[in-house]
Amino acid sequence: MPGKNLTRDEARERADLLSVASYDVTLDLTTGPTSFRTTTTVRFDATTEGASTSIDLIADSVQAITLNG
Repeated sequence: MPGKNLTRDEARERADLLSVASYDVTLDLTTGPTSFRTTTTVRFDATTEGASTSIDLIADSVQAITLNG
């Protein structure tokens, strides 16, 4: 994906592959004036077994990513 944003076609394709149950976003605004810590949990099911997809993040750094647990 060359750009920072999904195209409409990419978004439509991803929407067809996923059934999103919820997003839980926790922000810690005390960790800096322009950058801050956040924890995001996305709960979803794949609608097509064996399909692959991705999640997008625009950030200066990532401390950890956990999949399925």
